[in-house]
Amino acid sequence: MALIFETPNFLVEAPEKPLVDRGDGGHVVITPKVPVTDRQQLLPKQAIELMRLTILTGAAMTTVMNMNGVDIGRINYQDNGNWTVFRPEGSFLHVHLYGRAKS
Repeated sequence: MALIFETPNFLVEAPEKPLVDRGDGGHVVITPKVPVTDRQQLLPKQAIELMRLTILTGAAMTTVMNMNGVDIGRINYQDNGNWTVFRPEGSFLHVHLYGRAKS
């Protein structure tokens, strides 16, 4: 993944194989620097940081995509980690942001 931004506890990255391509709205992933299974394992300050980061990243996606001719109508936020639940290392929290273009 390509690093876009980082905070003390999280990475904001662009996946190599986005599930939503740039023309349809884009795809960004936020992951904790220290893996956790889900939000319940975050300290309160980390949980606040993650919420703020998802809001700011969504706003940045909307602004940048609109400036580049992609008319973002919505950013969808999705907590993930379920596909790895049966792996020996277990699942880990990560949040996908999917832009949705109007056209």
